[in-house]
Amino acid sequence: MFNRKFTAQEAFERNLLTQVVPDAQFQTRVSEVLLEISKLPKESLLESKRALRESERDILKQVNKKEVDILVGRWSSQEFVRVIMDFWKKK
Repeated sequence: MFNRKFTAQEAFERNLLTQVVPDAQFQTRVSEVLLEISKLPKESLLESKRALRESERDILKQVNKKEVDILVGRWSSQEFVRVIMDFWKKK
């Protein structure tokens, strides 16, 4: 985003992550989370996931179409041509 990498803390602060775990605690935390998940009712999880996917599928298709239309428009813009030309001049 904005042509730079986020730190884990920045991503967390922007709600792109649910938690940040120090390297030294990573494997332990992964094991804990997997154990928690393994205790959840499998069929209920699958049904919930299916319901979410179905309800969002049409919206996602609409958003995807809009994004493609925007990209096609950007590819034919003068700005795109300039950026590509600048990129190749640096090579």
